[in-house]
Amino acid sequence: MDEKITTCQCAKSEDKIWIELLRYFIHNLLYPAFLGTFIVSVFDNFHAAKSLNLIIAFALIIFYCCDYLYSHVIKSYKLKFLIFDFIVIVALVFSFYGIDLSAKGDLPNIYRLFLPFVGFLGLFLIWDICCRNKNKNNEPIKFFYLKLIGWEVLILLAYASFFFFYYKNLINRNDLYIVFIISLYLSSAFYFYMALEKAKLFK
Repeated sequence: MDEKITTCQCAKSEDKIWIELLRYFIHNLLYPAFLGTFIVSVFDNFHAAKSLNLIIAFALIIFYCCDYLYSHVIKSYKLKFLIFDFIVIVALVFSFYGIDLSAKGDLPNIYRLFLPFVGFLGLFLIWDICCRNKNKNNEPIKFFYLKLIGWEVLILLAYASFFFFYYKNLINRNDLYIVFIISLYLSSAFYFYMALEKAKLFK
C-alpha cells in the first residue's frame, strides 16, 4: 500500500516538474523571445514604416507586455494554463506579423488584426466565467473575475458594434484602426491593473 502511495506521489511530482519546465519555457523564453523580435522589427523599420503601422505595432507590444505580466502572476501553474498561454502568444504573433513595417507596406488587413484579438478575448471570457463559477463562495475572487468578465464583454460588444457600422458604411477602415488602437491601449491599462490586483489576491 505504501509503495503504491509513494509511486503515485512520484508520478505527480514528475508531472509538476514537467509543467514547471514548460512554464519556464513559456514565460522565460517564448514570451521574451517574441517580445524582443517585435521590438527589433519596429526599430529596424522605424524610419521607413508608415506612421499608423508603427502606432499599431507599438500598441500590440504594450498589450503583449501587459498580458505577460497578467499571465505571469499565478499561484499554481497547470497544463491548461500552458495551453491558454500558448494560444494567446500565437494569436498576438499572428496579429503582429500582419503589420507590414517596410517602406512600401500597406495598412494591415483589418481581419488579421481583429480576429485573433477577438478570439483570445473570447477565450479569456470563457475562462473567467469558469473561474468565477468555481469561486462563488469567495467574494473577493468572484468580484475579481466579474470585473474581467465585464471588461471582456464590453470590448467584444464594442467590436461587434463598430464592425456593424463598418458594414453599413457609417464608418471607414481608418476608423476601425483607431478603434483597435484605443482598445489595445485601454486593455493594456486594464490588464496591468488586474495583474496588480491578482498579485494581491493570490499571494
